[in-house]
Formats: sequence, C-alpha cells, structure tokens
Amino acid sequence: MKGLTMQKQEKPETTKASTGIPARVWVVLMPLCVLNVVAHLAAMPGLPERIPMHWGADGGVNGWGGHVGWHPFWVRFH
Repeated sequence: MKGLTMQKQEKPETTKASTGIPARVWVVLMPLCVLNVVAHLAAMPGLPERIPMHWGADGGVNGWGGHVGWHPFWVRFH
C-alpha cells in the first residue's frame, strides 16, 4: 500500500524510571532501603518483650505492645 510510511518509534528514556527519578538516585536509595530493613531485623531480637506503643497527653505510657507483631510486616520475619 502506497502512502503508508513507517514511523520511527522513539526510544524510551533509559536514565529515568517511570517515576521520573534518575537511575543513579535509585542506585543509591535501594541499597539504603535494604540496609534499613536488615538493621531493623537485626535489632528486633534485642528488644524487650513489652515496649511502649502509645503515650497520653500527660506524657505517660498508656498503651503497651510486644516487640513482635506490632506491624504485620514484622510478623512475617519473626
């Protein structure tokens, strides 16, 4: 068929993720996030069984929780 021309597709930009954040920023942030999770998991066994979770207006603790199970994410790793 005459008249049809192939349009050259533009290459997607490889220096930025779909979020618009440059790739070199991801290279720095991702290891920091992994290090953060590892550090928290390493610290969990050293926490006491009962830790304060909520403070009242007077500054006194009025809510306690266990060091495991306070967040669904951590339950999977214990």
